[in-house]
Amino acid sequence: MSNQVAFPRFGESTEAYSIEMLKQLIKGANNLVDIRKAKQYTCSYFILCSNPHGVFMWRPDIKNFEHIPMKNIGMLIRPITKILCIRTLINHQ
Repeated sequence: MSNQVAFPRFGESTEAYSIEMLKQLIKGANNLVDIRKAKQYTCSYFILCSNPHGVFMWRPDIKNFEHIPMKNIGMLIRPITKILCIRTLINHQ
């Protein structure tokens, strides 16, 4: 997934958040740059909030933010695992 993808900033997206889109971005990632695209996608919809504790989610359908308590976050963002191997070269002298 090395093609260029630009995601809107938080609160500017016109399309609804999609867990399937996030899964596609993560599973198609081949390097850390691709993983950053998944992070950018997520950050265009969610932002942390300390009081009240939780996150605000951008809802383009109502053009407003919805507060989601931390205890309910698991229903929106499920764990998706992607393992990338990063090879490092060490010079032995």
